[in-house]
Amino acid sequence: MGVVVRKKIGVTVAALCMSSIMVSPAVAAPMDQVRGSGKVDFGGTAAHLTISAAGTATKARGHVKFDHPTPYTDEFEDLKAEVTCVSVQGNMASVTARIIDPDPDTFIKYIEVTVQDNGTPGNKKVSDLVYVALSSDSNNCWQDTPWAPLKSGNFTVKDR
Repeated sequence: MGVVVRKKIGVTVAALCMSSIMVSPAVAAPMDQVRGSGKVDFGGTAAHLTISAAGTATKARGHVKFDHPTPYTDEFEDLKAEVTCVSVQGNMASVTARIIDPDPDTFIKYIEVTVQDNGTPGNKKVSDLVYVALSSDSNNCWQDTPWAPLKSGNFTVKDR
């Protein structure tokens, strides 16, 4: 009779352990991130860029805002976009975002941004650097060399 009791106890303990494993909440893997905003000088005209993005090249979320008033066109003013791709390597992040309500008279449907995070403002000798491209199709986090320094602001890149 002692053997039968041990088997029942063993089965009960195993069942309790399995049920606790099955109801445990799933822990999501950390995602790459890029966040921040700043003013950038693109060829003599100032632009303002804001990014809040997290994810991977195939699953991303967030938004990009880009405002670059120029005397030639208003195509680059007050663009808002939904992030479709995030790719981070070290201190470099590339983000692709689909423009919300693009101008129907233009080919521009996506904004692609590469950011180089060079540390905390005030504690660094080199500003964060930015590259921005507007395109007709998504290039899935195409990374280009950022060349335009931030005049003010900061971006934070997290490679998870």
